[in-house]
Amino acid sequence: MSLAQLKDKVILVTGANTGIGEHTARLCIAQGAKVAVHGRRPDAVQKVVDSLGPNAHGVIGSLD
Repeated sequence: MSLAQLKDKVILVTGANTGIGEHTARLCIAQGAKVAVHGRRPDAVQKVVDSLGPNAHGVIGSLD
């Protein structure tokens, strides 16, 4: 699947509150996807979600 095929897809990006995960979330949003931003630090997750706009939602905590 290319980035051009992400429009209206829902993507979960783990570790998205910094670094490669954050950049990946930004790329997905730019291509029209809805993104669930996962991370362990609520403040960092919320900061990224706020910067991504209405198609981003935060998921905080462990996924195990």
